[in-house]
Amino acid sequence: MMLAVAGLVLLLLAIGFALPRESRFVVVTTVDAPAATVFVLVNDPRRIQLWSALAGDDAQAQYSGPRNGVGAAMAWDSPASGAGTLTIVDSRPWSYVELKLNDGDAGEAT
Repeated sequence: MMLAVAGLVLLLLAIGFALPRESRFVVVTTVDAPAATVFVLVNDPRRIQLWSALAGDDAQAQYSGPRNGVGAAMAWDSPASGAGTLTIVDSRPWSYVELKLNDGDAGEAT
């Protein structure tokens, strides 16, 4: 019996070490708008409520860093949607914006 339990524990440990430490998924969305319009909206945290329900309408938002581009950040606290932060970590004009999002319990995502 002890041998079976020890074998099961070793099997579970082996499976745990075989699993990846991080997972990655990419979300791609086609938006019927000029790339420049989308870029300007996503590259400025002060405009997030125009395109995302992330912070909610009742959120108290605080902004830090530059107005837009790398380093621009937003922190919010909302009774309905909780608290979190969003920071722009990469910005390539008219084509790419990478955000670091931390909305509390779910942890950090890029």
